[in-house]
Amino acid sequence: MKPISKLIEDQWDCRTRICVDSAPVAEKYWAVSSGLGRIGRNGLLYVEGYGSFVFLGEILSTAKLGVLDIPFSGTYRVLNLDEERTEDPGTEELCGDCRRCITACPEGAIMTGGEIDCNRCRSSLTIESSEPTLDEGLVLGNRVYGCDICQEVCPLNENRLKRELEENFFPERSGLLELRKEDVLGMIEEEFDRLFRGTPVHRLGLDRLRRNCQS
Repeated sequence: MKPISKLIEDQWDCRTRICVDSAPVAEKYWAVSSGLGRIGRNGLLYVEGYGSFVFLGEILSTAKLGVLDIPFSGTYRVLNLDEERTEDPGTEELCGDCRRCITACPEGAIMTGGEIDCNRCRSSLTIESSEPTLDEGLVLGNRVYGCDICQEVCPLNENRLKRELEENFFPERSGLLELRKEDVLGMIEEEFDRLFRGTPVHRLGLDRLRRNCQS
């Protein structure tokens, strides 16, 4: 996104900021509003042909740009906790009667209409929580950073493009596949930096990664 950002700055004499899961931007809302995809029952954005295995990125700009009118028939409902929760019609159209993600979620974090209880979601607990310890009843197994179960069981993700993306954009990093929990618990900062620098895990920090390994 950096070349595009620079092009915008040069063209409109403005400032820009690139955001890829790095700022409090309602990126799924804007993605749906732009016609990029729809929200599934697991609360994730689904892009046709790619499923939910996508990254969202935004370029914020001070430039006064025009609006491109893109025909779009999808929906996105902002949750109001004071109202009764109902299924989003866009989610119903995308997912039909499928409840695989709800059934497979180990902590029962997936509600209805794309709503997620972040206090029960393993991804939220292992990545976003800053607590020194996790709930004693939480058993993470080998998933000590994040959780993709709701994506893995989704029939919308059973496609060729997903496999191609994994092969082309996620090359194996030496030392990671053989890593065990006991290795993390005995790890020093220099080794943590070498293994995880340039990955989202590095933002978590060694202390919280150790915490997850103890659950």
